[in-house]
Amino acid sequence: MQNFYIFLDYDGVMWGLDLLKKEGFKSLINSLIKYKASKNCVLALNCLIENLKKDYNPIIVISSERRRSFEKIRKSLMENGLVNCEFDATPIVRFKSRGNLVKQYLQALNENENFLIIDDIVSSFKSFSKDKIIKTSLLKGGLTRNLVDKYLNTNEI
Repeated sequence: MQNFYIFLDYDGVMWGLDLLKKEGFKSLINSLIKYKASKNCVLALNCLIENLKKDYNPIIVISSERRRSFEKIRKSLMENGLVNCEFDATPIVRFKSRGNLVKQYLQALNENENFLIIDDIVSSFKSFSKDKIIKTSLLKGGLTRNLVDKYLNTNEI
């Protein structure tokens, strides 16, 4: 079975206004420090992973600026109900954009088809096809089921 790489940012993707409302704005910084994830965002990611599992082996690749804390992010996602899957992270290279790091990661694998980028800031991904990107928004709840459904339907997965 072929691998499918999900390049996942964290802030603005795995939490949104629902977590902000629950935690309150004062504790937003505390939520960031503790790497909390919104249950709704995790459910949306689970939907994506379960659909991909029909034809692929999904691998979450943490592409967030916070990837230095890879294990904390993985643990937070799992504690919030993420389905079992493999994890990896893009390399930590100073002064390279996320887009360049994703490109470098894919080139090392000789992969150019089976991937998706989920991020709230997509300016560094201009060289990627738009059908390979789910753009999220903190103000709209981070990763939502609607965004995942739209991606799945558009790409017939």
